[in-house]
Amino acid sequence: VDLARLYEPQLAILDIQMPEMDGYTACEKILSQATIPIIFLTKDPGNHLAALGDQLGAYIPKPAQEAELLSTINQLLASAELETCAR
Repeated sequence: VDLARLYEPQLAILDIQMPEMDGYTACEKILSQATIPIIFLTKDPGNHLAALGDQLGAYIPKPAQEAELLSTINQLLASAELETCAR
């Protein structure tokens, strides 16, 4: 979360189970500072992903295929770029 604030990424990839903070909390903190797509790359999505609604860019189950991950990243970045241009 601190790195997201420092580097202002265009997209974030999170897991739900992380060492210092769970992915849901990290997602909420990142989205409170910036509007960027979030990809959850995780084995267990739990029930919380649906609650994130439009704020969630995508969920990709582990183990992820490289092509699927790259395709999802490209789609989300292209969509975010279109939204930015429309403003």
